[in-house]
Amino acid sequence: MERIVIRSSNWLGDAVMTVPAVRALKRANPAAHLAVLTPGKIAEVWRLVAEVDEVIAFPKAKILGVAKLIRSGKFDTGVIFPNSLRTGLEMWLARVPRRVGYTGHSRRWLLTEICGVEKNEPVIGPARHQVHHYLRLAEFLGANADADVNFGFPNAAAKKRAPGKPAHVAICAGAEYGPAKRWLPERFGEVVQTLDDPAGARWQLVGTAKDRAVAERIVALCPAPAEIENLCGKTTLAELIAVLRASDALLTNDTGTMHLAALLGVPTVAIFGSTEPALTGPLGGGHAIVRKRAECSPCFLRECPIDFRCMKEVESATVAEALRVVLAGK
Repeated sequence: MERIVIRSSNWLGDAVMTVPAVRALKRANPAAHLAVLTPGKIAEVWRLVAEVDEVIAFPKAKILGVAKLIRSGKFDTGVIFPNSLRTGLEMWLARVPRRVGYTGHSRRWLLTEICGVEKNEPVIGPARHQVHHYLRLAEFLGANADADVNFGFPNAAAKKRAPGKPAHVAICAGAEYGPAKRWLPERFGEVVQTLDDPAGARWQLVGTAKDRAVAERIVALCPAPAEIENLCGKTTLAELIAVLRASDALLTNDTGTMHLAALLGVPTVAIFGSTEPALTGPLGGGHAIVRKRAECSPCFLRECPIDFRCMKEVESATVAEALRVVLAGK
């Protein structure tokens, strides 16, 4: 039996976007033992994926420690999704016989098989979602990445709220990449105040400890009767998964939490400014994208060097209406 180890991305959103490729690989190699090597902080994501036979989690560790962990699994093939030099070195030091990935950062010599577009090769056609970058690697290894595999996330539109039940909405107002991806806190507060769902609404703010101050500002902007809870910095990833699964929708910036919600089948209202939803939008059905395209967007910068117009021009009324539509299952 072939033993395959897949090196996951270190980032939540990128890891989720590789799930269709992992599923495609398992479909192409049903008898193989498929393991995912992942930082411990996102291991719970991979435990959600039925096609994964083994999750190998590591804490923050030196490269030799990770290589030793890989070597103990006696794997035949290593599939490396991240493009970093370090992840290539991990597989090389672990002496995995077959090491497959993109060329990445000066790591061609570490791989036995290379999949990738050379720097000078022209890219023709419209932009494709980041998920296809990972699916291409799966196809290189013999998988059939057809449409069903490409977007094999649960259908979010199938999640229905019981009649008369208050809407349960999670809010992710942060963004790890930088402030250019973060909608204005006062606008989130305005959505909470103006949603006017007939059955009422319960709100939970989710994120890391870094997001707690912004979340507290949103809570302070909301009227006293509003049922709103700040969970930022208080949940493990497993607990975040439970919060999202209990939610009827997620209101979010372009974040890893957005991708996690899509994987779980939770519909999202995603606000985009400096990034491009065609490249990194939520996969699956039932989602709404809200954006106000500026002349300079998408810029993909961490911080806006001018007036932040792409986010400032997104009005709370527009977002509230998108959330109403998503909650209605339309």
